[in-house]
Amino acid sequence: MEFINGDNMVNTRRLIGSIGGLILLGIVSGCGVTAARGTVAMKIDDIVAHVSVGNKEVSVGDRMSLFRNECEKIRPVRSARSQCKLVKLGEGTVIEVFNEHYSAIKFEHTLSYQEGDLVEKVKTKDL
Repeated sequence: MEFINGDNMVNTRRLIGSIGGLILLGIVSGCGVTAARGTVAMKIDDIVAHVSVGNKEVSVGDRMSLFRNECEKIRPVRSARSQCKLVKLGEGTVIEVFNEHYSAIKFEHTLSYQEGDLVEKVKTKDL
């Protein structure tokens, strides 16, 4: 009977974890249609933003929602734990698609948003 030493055990665990991660990724990516998501890359003004969602995900006229992560640390102070929630700031429409990486969104009204905020394509309801 052959015994596995400590280094081989660590490598075996890493291999099993990597294989499990790849299987999970395959399952998740194969399940349904995912929403187009990105971030605000550049704030043009309080109504128009360039976002990191390109021509493979959106078209002119598509509706987009804008979100921000709002987080607060949980006590005790030494803890690195925090509690976050995703807060919807508003919606807008894709007004121009620049290339495979970027497009421009015009929001419905003036918003207090910043670079790094999240955008997501609004899912259309089936008729």
